[in-house]
Amino acid sequence: MKSSKWMVGLIAVVLMLALAPSSFAQVQLIINNPASAGEISTNRTANTADVASPGAGILVSGSLIAASTLTTTDLVLTFPATISSGATALSAAGTITAVPSLNDGIRIEGATGLFASVTAVATVNYAAGTITVTLPGFPPPTGNNQSGSFRITGVRLDVNGKTAPLAITSAALSSSANSYIAPSSLPTLISSLGAGIASFASGTISAGTSLGTALLFANQGSGAPADATASVVLTEGFASAWRTRTQTATTGVGTDVQNGSNILLSISGLPSGITATLSRVVIAGPTQPGIALTSTSLTSASTTSTISFTSTDLTAVESIGLDVILSYTGTVTLPLSTPGIQLSATMTPNSTTTLVGGVPSGVVARFTASTVGPVTIANVAQATSTLLLPYAARVGTVYDTGIAVANTTKDPFTTGSATPAAGTVRFDLFPRSISGSTGSAGTQTTIQTSATVRPGTNGGGLDANGNIPAGGTWSATLSELMAAASPAVTGDFIGYIFIQTNFVDAHGVSYILENGRVAGTVPLLVLDSPASVSRNTTGKESLAF
Repeated sequence: MKSSKWMVGLIAVVLMLALAPSSFAQVQLIINNPASAGEISTNRTANTADVASPGAGILVSGSLIAASTLTTTDLVLTFPATISSGATALSAAGTITAVPSLNDGIRIEGATGLFASVTAVATVNYAAGTITVTLPGFPPPTGNNQSGSFRITGVRLDVNGKTAPLAITSAALSSSANSYIAPSSLPTLISSLGAGIASFASGTISAGTSLGTALLFANQGSGAPADATASVVLTEGFASAWRTRTQTATTGVGTDVQNGSNILLSISGLPSGITATLSRVVIAGPTQPGIALTSTSLTSASTTSTISFTSTDLTAVESIGLDVILSYTGTVTLPLSTPGIQLSATMTPNSTTTLVGGVPSGVVARFTASTVGPVTIANVAQATSTLLLPYAARVGTVYDTGIAVANTTKDPFTTGSATPAAGTVRFDLFPRSISGSTGSAGTQTTIQTSATVRPGTNGGGLDANGNIPAGGTWSATLSELMAAASPAVTGDFIGYIFIQTNFVDAHGVSYILENGRVAGTVPLLVLDSPASVSRNTTGKESLAF
């Protein structure tokens, strides 16, 4: 009976040992990783380790529990996205057997102790997102009596469409009967994902003044633009989004890669013959990186410029201020444009192709295009002059007001001369009622000259299309102007009149008539174009005779 019980116990022990071979494993595997604090959400080659620590990577440690024999075993790490690290040689199945030392490829570094012989990963399956490392065996009679570790560096992932945090999803051993114990926890690779550019807007402060938005007049085809300057500011999405070549390379050696996390500026709506010149400006407050521009002159034939970083602060959100100066090349025909001349920004280099099996040689940072903006840097409007007649009167048959407007775009100057241009005239009449002692606002009336609306005797100097020709002068009385309205304005008028010409350099005069004779003059004031200088923001108007 005792013999029978002994045999049953022995069989149970044998079965237990057969079912749990790993209970005799002698090396505990541990995986750690100093995660990247943040990566750009459109990054197709996102770093999986701390970018502020060159050479950082996935640390695989083998902790010795007891001396034992070890069986050669594959450790298969599965990642949460397609692996997009650069590679120079790929098999038809999308795997590699030799990891390149350049182009910032996947590599084994710092192998020590029992892992001293581990010098390269066995295979990388880009599409499946797996890396296989062969762990060494130590057969009897010597076996293994030491710990060890190695780092896997240069692992990059295509994180488009992913949600952070991202971690290694599994670490599997090809066999459990090998004296290696699989890791019990798996590390984070990327803690957060965010935009590379938080904002792109107009209004950079240059020398203490916001340059705002530029203004070009469609019928001013040469000389200096009405408002030649604009300014924009780009703000980083998070502290470590913008990186130099050196910061982008996991080796900490910038020559391993061709570029960092660059920014592509693209201009649209720029008419032929106009040049937009970009220049870096210092703006108050934000930390600012060092940058270089591939081009400082944008034209209709060369519409892009790339910002590359020469220095960045990986711990601070930074900003870039750019001034834009517009200039004419020769004589230009400018079409009226909506929404104007615009700048857009996106992280670059960018690509829409699926990255399986690495990226082009030397190119590491690669993004899916995600445009920020566009920002309007200039409006193209019809050239105008704005005049103000602050007092005009027509009372009965006794009092009237004569008005004269000259088109002085035809002039005798050889340097700085105006471009001759004909244009129509618009009158906006704002009367008051004279029925009360204090008066009240009347009804506004607008009169726009045209081929059929030509106020004044024989058009008053307007051509057949209702234009004041370059070098011409229009003149008429307020009574004639009121009669040209549709419907005609009747009765008495006391009030003010805005006059807008469809050309620059308009000047004029008015005079009060009493029984047909001049009783006094009222100058026509010239206002800055409200399109470029708001009548609200300056606190006071800029007026001239």
